[in-house]
Amino acid sequence: MFGELAGLLQKPIPDLSAEVAAKAGFRQHPLHLTSVRNSELLIDVRTCGISGENMYGSLVNPPYFRPIPGARAGVELREGVVERLLQVQGRLRPFGLELSCCDGWRSQELQCAMHDRIYPEFLQKQHPSWSWGMACEETDKYWSKGVASEDDVNPFSPSPHSTGGATDSTLGWIGGEELWMGTIVDDCSERCHADYFERRRRLTQKEIEGRNNRRLYYWVMTEAGFVINPTEWWHACLFDQMWARIMQFRTGIPHVAEYSNTRPR
Repeated sequence: MFGELAGLLQKPIPDLSAEVAAKAGFRQHPLHLTSVRNSELLIDVRTCGISGENMYGSLVNPPYFRPIPGARAGVELREGVVERLLQVQGRLRPFGLELSCCDGWRSQELQCAMHDRIYPEFLQKQHPSWSWGMACEETDKYWSKGVASEDDVNPFSPSPHSTGGATDSTLGWIGGEELWMGTIVDDCSERCHADYFERRRRLTQKEIEGRNNRRLYYWVMTEAGFVINPTEWWHACLFDQMWARIMQFRTGIPHVAEYSNTRPR
């Protein structure tokens, strides 16, 4: 059993640079609004035995250390996504590990606050020489622009987290500490690219730890059908437009997204 885990730790994440390019314009990817999957409800993962706390509603959420307007307490995801996460959970538990979800469905209030104000402000503190325009340009690489209200979301081009098909997650010991993944969530930089440590020749012991843990997360999620955002090691998606765009690129077979925007019930 533990040989199987060691095998995943030793299996490199493939070069994802082509997927970075392939996902461009993913919010224009075809989306099937009448799919049965699009009628799935949202479920708080905590009711299903998956560890989860919405980082944006917490005071302990580096690099922000403050609740974000519009955040909810739980992590709400589509029924189909939760089913796959439970598969991953079952795969991990024999090794004393579990998933830890820190974000799922997001309100437009939160999406706008992060895109328009909070993340650009954070970047300017990190880079005092950057203009506001430079900070906003960098923010656009990681944060989708929200709209005024949930009713205004374009059903054919929803931001990923408004679909309930995208989760920000990591791994941890059961009931214990999270594993070190090389960066914190939302440390949006090149180091956050899922394959970053695979492309470096010399790694510190701490970086090797982060690389191996990323490998484990990448492969257990991929085996369950998720796609990992190549520029955010923590972002896993299923049946949304990013998932469909990257799956189509990987397989050469047309894929259509099936999750549009939704709201918790």
